[in-house]
Amino acid sequence: MGRPACGVLQLVGKPADPDRALIAAADEPGEALGELEGVLAAGDGPVRRDDGGDLVISPLTAEDVPPRRLR
Repeated sequence: MGRPACGVLQLVGKPADPDRALIAAADEPGEALGELEGVLAAGDGPVRRDDGGDLVISPLTAEDVPPRRLR
């Protein structure tokens, strides 16, 4: 498997060097959990805990797109 194009890596903000990418990826789960803790603490977002402490994830909303004719 070949290496991804550097332009794609720049677009998604990832380092081209595999060693640096692995180190950066190791930090991502902890950062994401930290953000989630903040959302849960606020208690009013799409992801929250109910009165019993259970995790509640609201359904996603969808944009109503009018139908169009294909040509």
